Amino acid sequence: MRTSITTFLLLLFISGPIRAQDTITLLIRERGMAPRDLVFVTQFTTDLLNKNRGILADVPARPLEKDALLKSREQAAKLLQEARELYKKFDEKGALSKLAGSRAALTAGCGGADAGLLRSLELLEGMIHFTAGRRDAAQLAFSRLAALDPAFEPDPAKVAPKVVAAFREARDAVLKKKPGLLDLAGRPAGARVLLDGKESGTLPAVFDRVPPGNHCLQVCDPAHGAWVARVTMPAGGTVRMRAVLFPNSALGLLKGDSGLPADKDPGELARGFSTDYLALGDAEKSQVTLRLISAKNGKVSEPIVCPVEQLEQLPGCLHKGLLFVHKVLSIPPVVVDLGPPPPPPIVAGPEGSAWYKSWWFWTIVGGVALAGTALTLGIMLYPEADNPDYWVTITRP
Repeated sequence: MRTSITTFLLLLFISGPIRAQDTITLLIRERGMAPRDLVFVTQFTTDLLNKNRGILADVPARPLEKDALLKSREQAAKLLQEARELYKKFDEKGALSKLAGSRAALTAGCGGADAGLLRSLELLEGMIHFTAGRRDAAQLAFSRLAALDPAFEPDPAKVAPKVVAAFREARDAVLKKKPGLLDLAGRPAGARVLLDGKESGTLPAVFDRVPPGNHCLQVCDPAHGAWVARVTMPAGGTVRMRAVLFPNSALGLLKGDSGLPADKDPGELARGFSTDYLALGDAEKSQVTLRLISAKNGKVSEPIVCPVEQLEQLPGCLHKGLLFVHKVLSIPPVVVDLGPPPPPPIVAGPEGSAWYKSWWFWTIVGGVALAGTALTLGIMLYPEADNPDYWVTITRP
């Protein structure tokens, strides 16, 4: 649909063709389209680009502000403390309700939380279920805790011996399973990575001994909004993820009107996403409009409009440009912006004049015309031209 055709048209004026190693950041803003339909449009367009010659197209995460993450962590810690107080009063349901609220306060159930808060949530839930006799539920909570921190050991002075023994049993079961590999890529390079609330390097990062179970990933950078995701690691498996942060300099794109902001340089906007091209779209009720911006030279394609009378028409509209994408990506030479084509050159004579103004040209034309006239007059005036017995014989002397 929009992206395929835009990719084709943009190559007419960018400094070079879109190559397989280039990255495209796709940002389609909601301008009247239903949120569920917007998710469909964004995902379908991303898949289309990723299937074509290995172009890396991805969608930036919704920006999470640091202040919002801090407030959510404070709210989660407050509810956790209230859950502890209710547990001491043997109010099991009230404590579990507070725990659920504490998790809900965190983005994606873990965003903004440090390692201590995440461990405390799982430990308290396991203790509540163990005390109530729900050993299976307690084992699940203790297993999640062991996956977060295999080296964790409950304080015997604060935790009953039977609970400690149950946790160790769950931890041993987790450690017997083969760890998995977590491959985290994304942009911008060098952003801080926190795995389960602990500093764990920078983008890109690879973790080759991740215990099976649920984990929390957070990526932070001062010039970007935070990124948070929950990860379920299978035993001995591999999970690959991409974290594409939203730059603070482009926050106006989410709040402004459709199209490009007049007070922002398009190239700077695209470069803020650490990408080669920014595909900026507006999803309205009746149509989807897309522009492709080159971070290399700041040029913007003409807006591509795809009418959307019914959502089912979008896949067909997208596929119409699929062949163009294949052809464009296979072009080996560089396409350079030369502006409008120049007029055809005029071939000059020896003295700089046009060939049809040369003396030799008109001499030839005059000779041919004179010979033709003489031949015509000779045929018309010869007296025996109509005598059937008259023959003209030409012999060599």
